[in-house]
Amino acid sequence: MAVVKYTEVSIAKADNNEDACYIDEHIAFVLDGATGLFKERITPEPSDARWFAQQWKKYLQANLPDWSRSLSKIIHQGILDIDKQYMCLPGAADIKSKPSSGVACCRVRDGKMQFFILGDCAILIIKDDTYLHLAIDDLAFLDSGNIRKAMEIAKQRNISVRDARPFIADGLAAVRFMQNKPGGYWILAGDPDAAYRGYFGQIDIKDARSILLMTDGFTQIFDTLFIHTKPELCQLIRDGVSLETLAKQIRDAQTLDAGCNKHPRLKTHDDTTAVMWRLIS
Repeated sequence: MAVVKYTEVSIAKADNNEDACYIDEHIAFVLDGATGLFKERITPEPSDARWFAQQWKKYLQANLPDWSRSLSKIIHQGILDIDKQYMCLPGAADIKSKPSSGVACCRVRDGKMQFFILGDCAILIIKDDTYLHLAIDDLAFLDSGNIRKAMEIAKQRNISVRDARPFIADGLAAVRFMQNKPGGYWILAGDPDAAYRGYFGQIDIKDARSILLMTDGFTQIFDTLFIHTKPELCQLIRDGVSLETLAKQIRDAQTLDAGCNKHPRLKTHDDTTAVMWRLIS
């Protein structure tokens, strides 16, 4: 198995992109940064979530190539190191809710791929006639209850689902307080135990044609906006359709449904990021 091409796309919902990504011939990852519940900021970046994702980007670039350590051990040490960096910043002692991030990362060697996922990032392994979808549904499941509640309020008040979001603030907060707790969801944040609560393993990829890593802004193409089914998306990628084209389809569909009524979700746009290997045997 050899990489014949790799590419990436990342489109911010605004000037501040809280996603991060990287890909080369051997390692790849996407990160979906999230601002703390109380929107606090102590870093020089436009948001602490952006700072957090960028610190993880630098850390993973430096450490994923080390095959002497498992991905879980690398993630474990990263949680400790980056939390220590954050807590050394002026004002950190007064922070009520720290930034966090989802992640999907992998590395390839000798026809094998090791992977690690936390949060609502995902990986698609695309073969000639089939595909494998690697993802965790815990956060999406918890958020789905709040989206249903927003739909009910929107109908009652004759407003858009997007405009109903302030009325579900308590429900959103309740989900975020379930971060890194049994029965909640696990994420890159201050708890190193999350490194052993993710979805991780090793897969033979000798018959894979492409490997696609996505943040939840990109997975909306099949799980929220329903632009394409997963099999349709895989065929488009086999046919050579670019990530840029697919990302534009996502952004256009989000804009057409700005009120989040046709495709209920928590915000009109989300940072949209993907990286992909095209492979040959």
